[in-house]
Amino acid sequence: MKRSMRHPDCTLLIGGQRVSAATHAVVVPDRATIQERHAARALATHLRRLTGERLPVLREDRAAPRRAIYVGWVAALARLAPDIDVAALGEEGIHIRTAGTRLFLVGGQRGCGYAVHTFLEECLGVRWLAPDCTVFPEGRTFDLRGVDHRYVPPFEYRDPFAFCGFDADWAARNKSNGHATRLDTPRGGKIIYEGFVHTFYTLVPPAKHFAAHPEYFSEIGGRRVHDRAQLCLTNPELIGVVAEAIRERLRRNPAATIVSISQNDWHGNCQCAACRAVDAAEGSPAGALIRFVNAVAAHLEPAYPGVAFDTLAYQYTRRPPKTARPRPSVIVRLCSIECSFAQPLGTGAQNQSFRKDIEGWSRICRRLYVWDYVTDFAHYIQPHPNLRVLQPNLRFFARNGVRGVFEQGGFQSPGGEFQELRTWLLAKLLWNPQAPFAALLRTFLDGYYGAAAPYLKRYIDRLHAAVARVGTFLGCYSPPTAAFLSPVLLNQAERLFDAAEQAVRAEPVRLERVRRARLPLHYVRIALGAEAFLEREDALVPASGDLPDRVARFEAIAREAGVTHVREGAPDLEHRLAFWRRQATALPIVRLANHEIEADILPALGGRIWRLRHRSADKAWIAPAQVGGHFRPAEDGYEEYTEPGYRSPGWNEPYAILARTSRSLVLEATCGNGLRLTRRLAVDARQPLIRIASTLTNDSPKPQTACLRVHPTLAVGDFDSARLRLRLAKGGWRELTLALPPDGTGQQALSFAGRGRPAGEWILVDGASGLCLRNRFTRANVDVCHVNWNATHAGHVQLELWSPRVLLKPGASLRITHTYWCGVAPVTDRPSDQHTAR
Repeated sequence: MKRSMRHPDCTLLIGGQRVSAATHAVVVPDRATIQERHAARALATHLRRLTGERLPVLREDRAAPRRAIYVGWVAALARLAPDIDVAALGEEGIHIRTAGTRLFLVGGQRGCGYAVHTFLEECLGVRWLAPDCTVFPEGRTFDLRGVDHRYVPPFEYRDPFAFCGFDADWAARNKSNGHATRLDTPRGGKIIYEGFVHTFYTLVPPAKHFAAHPEYFSEIGGRRVHDRAQLCLTNPELIGVVAEAIRERLRRNPAATIVSISQNDWHGNCQCAACRAVDAAEGSPAGALIRFVNAVAAHLEPAYPGVAFDTLAYQYTRRPPKTARPRPSVIVRLCSIECSFAQPLGTGAQNQSFRKDIEGWSRICRRLYVWDYVTDFAHYIQPHPNLRVLQPNLRFFARNGVRGVFEQGGFQSPGGEFQELRTWLLAKLLWNPQAPFAALLRTFLDGYYGAAAPYLKRYIDRLHAAVARVGTFLGCYSPPTAAFLSPVLLNQAERLFDAAEQAVRAEPVRLERVRRARLPLHYVRIALGAEAFLEREDALVPASGDLPDRVARFEAIAREAGVTHVREGAPDLEHRLAFWRRQATALPIVRLANHEIEADILPALGGRIWRLRHRSADKAWIAPAQVGGHFRPAEDGYEEYTEPGYRSPGWNEPYAILARTSRSLVLEATCGNGLRLTRRLAVDARQPLIRIASTLTNDSPKPQTACLRVHPTLAVGDFDSARLRLRLAKGGWRELTLALPPDGTGQQALSFAGRGRPAGEWILVDGASGLCLRNRFTRANVDVCHVNWNATHAGHVQLELWSPRVLLKPGASLRITHTYWCGVAPVTDRPSDQHTAR
């Protein structure tokens, strides 16, 4: 804890000489840079706080006869330390050396500050754990002799990208130089991007170019499209278009040293003949991407020799190309989004394919960066036991020649699970991947939580032991129902946090920190309780009775901590609290049935189809999610959204019943964005078929961006025997197998647009049961068909129908009409050709 400057209690000696205001000064070059002056003042401030001595900050020509603590490239280096190679330190390196009773703290623009803060940290024990928590040693004497520490960090770009890490002083002191930090010029500045990521459509806006030049954009299904598509990277004219857009951006942002030329945040890469030929030759869509970025870089390098051109190896471009090689000025950022973060990327069995890709890129790319993921984007406030892999991963990156690392954490809000701890650990390990992890962890816990630290350490150990024991695939979108979050673990954790709170009950600041660290336990308990129901005749009833109290405790702590986001996206704390309160009541079930199928619908929870079952075969195509004998109705099921984003408004609002019979139902809801969604469901009197007609209407007085998105989660016995059949417009069928890649990991996704989308019908075949689910739809109303499946949710397949994404005028509507037929596929449905979905 901080102590008053009026009660100094540490003594500093350099070469046996006590440092005091009467004998010493902090000395900068005669023509000191703004960074050197700022670093010198920071050193003097910290030394005063540490020792009580108010050392002056003087120019070198005015420092005599005082003994000097030199900051920066002073002339005395040539006389007293001529072997210090300042130029070799570059932008980020440091050199700390004692020369008798003098001390040199040397580095470049950022390095001079890094040298000062490394000295304070490693020689004097000062720690900047969080923006609101600086720890100073107490009652110690530091006698510095023979210090000679030279260090150049292995990563030129170090970004522990989390909300608490953006503070300028914290970032400078912990040697983070990420683009989103609030670092300014006196603090050494930062890496500046022009366009950080997913820039294809900012460089080539469809609104500006598509009408006149559709050939700039992806060809999918035989036609040029721009909605959820990419650029046509083999179009030679596009090179000049992108180069000119970058020139204009660099004119507006001349400080930028990296320009992003990177794919949009979805699939939809071009399937024209030229692009497909390059993909085939290179063995990866990354080939066309690298060739394109190389060509743009070659155009711009003469005018911008200090600028690098950044692109992604992400999802469909993750695999390195066979022959294309990034130019020296091209940065490739390899993304680990498909990985399991409970196992090291370099050795974990769940991450073999990523390991192969990083090793491949490291052989061909001179400037390889990594975009890594260190939070749960669907649940910022949820236990995410990845602390033990942080150091192995960074060491693995360094061994493979990675030169920059972006560690994407909970960046939108305070309150994320162990956000301060994880961000500080990452900053330390990004600077030095070989730093002793156990000592770092202990330093933070002791400094930040005080007497509560032992209990939190035991909690962290048990959490990580649980995920290792269960073998959970810990993605960056893991649910609260993950197997490692067992009742036994949660009960043990509650007892440890009880003891931790008791240990610091007389310290309000630390007590608040412990309670904030406990938020993830409340979150999981509420999430499990708010979605844990028992089926009682025509209703689902909450299984837990203490939900309102837990929600109240969570709300109080979250508001005190300033939490605004529970998951990535728009601020959603208020929405989540309202959802939890609604979940504390019973959910009526409306059943529509005939002699062969039964559909169970929950009007109060997004009007979702909660269960769709073929009665005689006892096959649930839409199966209720269950954990520990309780139903979780907000997971899986049939959902509809009003915007492209996953779980955008529409998915969980209460729907009013406008009409109802034994086999039909009309529901309606006004969603959070002001759009009205009307859904008509009807079970056929004779066939095993349900008809669904959904209409999305803009009742607001202003145009609204809208996309009616049908999102069912369907159940198959296993992926290896599951198949997807698509009716072709030219006649016949195409068949895809849904087997996972050999390592059994990763999100699998396919999109069908334009002429490539099914001709109004696709069929999911469950090989385990021999049954099929035939989905027929009005093709004119469906712009894109998506199929998604992944190892994290075994046996779950999503067949999505997307309307066109439009600016919906007031009073205008979008509509999707489709049916599900359950049964055995007729012989006539045999496909004419087969393909593997890999």
